[in-house]
Amino acid sequence: MSALANVGAKLKPLRWLGERLGISARRRLPAFARHRDLTRRVAEAQFSDNADVLVFADSFTKAFRPEVIPAAARVLRSTGAEVGCTADACCGLTWVSTGQRDGATRRLANLVDKLDDGTERDIVVLEPSCAATIRDEAPKLVGGDAAERVARRVLGKWGVADVSESSSCCGVAGNFGFEAEHFDVSMRVAEHSIIPALERGGEGALVLTDGFSCTMQVSQIDPERETEHLAIAMDPEGPARRILPE
Repeated sequence: MSALANVGAKLKPLRWLGERLGISARRRLPAFARHRDLTRRVAEAQFSDNADVLVFADSFTKAFRPEVIPAAARVLRSTGAEVGCTADACCGLTWVSTGQRDGATRRLANLVDKLDDGTERDIVVLEPSCAATIRDEAPKLVGGDAAERVARRVLGKWGVADVSESSSCCGVAGNFGFEAEHFDVSMRVAEHSIIPALERGGEGALVLTDGFSCTMQVSQIDPERETEHLAIAMDPEGPARRILPE
């Protein structure tokens, strides 16, 4: 199915139809990873059942860049920690961003139920928007002690101290920047922060985009500009580690 979806995303008639259905034909679309690639990457991560820290592999990471999963596991393992993977569940981000409160609440409640395992182990969420959803929305929508406990376990940051930061929204914000009626607004939002940050860094600068929306926006701004997830840049077994862990 991923191969068919990726081919369809490049066909002009289907992009035209997508525009009529609300998906901007001007927006670059991501390529879906094959399921066997996801399976291989999860196996490569060598997760432990007796972990000190847990990795939350979100839907965006699994669907579009599963290579981040083992990279994150290796980075965390290089600190001496045993690394495990959280239960397979959705944080409800896309339901939150589209105003579907009931659907978001159900998914967050299921996530909280699976993650509230009676431990205080840190949870490393690979997608920043998912981390914010668990930390901020779970206590509000689900409520209760369990949601608060899970929210406290989600790490706020890890790895890099000195960056030239794009300090506001990149303009994509989940589905917003993909919608035909919002494309122009999305690109104008990019002018406020992310475009100036890219210009300040120069052509040779390492561009970190942990958020998948930001990855897509950078590729829209400059299709030749490469970006990396922090875990890839810090991976001790990567082709060329770009950042040393603190």
